[in-house]
Amino acid sequence: MDADLDTLATALYVTIDDLLKAAPYLAPWRPAVGIAPKLGDAELVTLALLGTAGPPWPWSPTPSWWSPPWPTAPATHHLPG
Repeated sequence: MDADLDTLATALYVTIDDLLKAAPYLAPWRPAVGIAPKLGDAELVTLALLGTAGPPWPWSPTPSWWSPPWPTAPATHHLPG
């Protein structure tokens, strides 16, 4: 099976488009007059889903020098005496 990003995007778009045609109440309201949208609802949802497939940055959001203010492991405290 040849599964690449183009195939995934196409299958996702077709599924979302069919869903929005079967249940038009899921699509956002649009005024009857005005500027026509450049993207359809299914295209916009597909791009939004594909855009959130991974982290938007290639690095860790927490700096390596930062440590949490709470202990990470339970500490055993011995009282003197």
